[in-house]
Amino acid sequence: MDSTTSGVLSYSRPLGVLCYDYVITFGQEVRCIWMRKKTGATVLYLFIRYVCLVSYCILPAVTYILTLNVEVR
Repeated sequence: MDSTTSGVLSYSRPLGVLCYDYVITFGQEVRCIWMRKKTGATVLYLFIRYVCLVSYCILPAVTYILTLNVEVR
């Protein structure tokens, strides 16, 4: 296994824990956040929570693609 593959795979465990956290707390999030009046704190909470998930999913893919481009040259 080369360093690129192991680097990308090293994201899988923390991503699994992050997704597990989202799944087990989603019901509580719906009840406490989505069903209430939207405030600045609500928007900030949702922004931080979901930007983290999206960035953690995209970062390994971008890193892998960029390392492939470097290896080809």
